[in-house]
Amino acid sequence: MMQDPIVDFYTAQKTFGVIRVAVGALSVIIPIMFVMYQLRNKFFLGMLVALIVLGVPALITGKDQHEGADKIKGEAVEFYSTDPTGFRKDELPKIKEESSAVNKNLITYAFLLLAGMGLFFLQRHKRAWLAGIGLGLIILSTANLTFDFMARQRTQTYLTFLEQLPE
Repeated sequence: MMQDPIVDFYTAQKTFGVIRVAVGALSVIIPIMFVMYQLRNKFFLGMLVALIVLGVPALITGKDQHEGADKIKGEAVEFYSTDPTGFRKDELPKIKEESSAVNKNLITYAFLLLAGMGLFFLQRHKRAWLAGIGLGLIILSTANLTFDFMARQRTQTYLTFLEQLPE
C-alpha cells in the first residue's frame, strides 16, 4: 500500500516523542533526587543544571511531537489519497525543512558533547561544579544525538518516498 511510508513516518514520530518525554522527565527528576541526598555536592549540582537545561526542551519537544503525530498522520493520509501530486508539493518542503533542522540539531549536540567532554575531563579534579555540568552535557547530548540520528534516517526514508511520487 502506498500510504505505508506516511503511516510509518508519523507513527515513528509519535513513538520517539514518547521516548523524548521519558528521557526529558528522567533528566529532570533524577538529578533533583541526587541533589536531595547530596545537597552539598557541587558535582551533582552542576549535573543538575546541565540535565535540566537540556532535559526540559527534550520534554517539551517530545510532548509536541507525540501529541501532533496522530492528527498530522490522519491529515497526510487523507490528503495523499485524494491528491498525491498536491500532497507531494505540500509535504516535500516541510520534510526538507525538518531534515535541515535535524541536521542543525546534530551539529549542535555534537558541539555540546565535545564541550561536555572537555569540561568533565579537564575540570574533574579542579572544579566539581564544572565537571558535573560536563557529565550532564555528555549524557543528554549522547541521548539527543542518538534520537536525531534516528530522526535523520527516518526523514531521509520519507523524503525518498516523497521524491518518488509523480509531480
